[in-house]
Amino acid sequence: MKIVPFINRKSYVRVIDALENWNVLECIDKVNVKTLMIGSEFDYEIFNDKKSVVKKMTQAEFVQIDDAHHFVIWEYPSRFNNIYKSFLKD
Repeated sequence: MKIVPFINRKSYVRVIDALENWNVLECIDKVNVKTLMIGSEFDYEIFNDKKSVVKKMTQAEFVQIDDAHHFVIWEYPSRFNNIYKSFLKD
């Protein structure tokens, strides 16, 4: 997959470094709002298991877009938008 040309590599690395010790899992069970987590089949994992994270939240759902990578919104914009629009309508 091509790297998106407008992403500044230096800034991207700084963000990754900043996130190294960040862990939302300690308080994820306190999130009590309607939440959608969209994953892609071949994305690298931020959480070890996205489905288990969603199960810890009271109003969350997980949808996976198959055959997609980290930049799923550029790979399959229609699929992503349809999932997102459906979530917003509910």
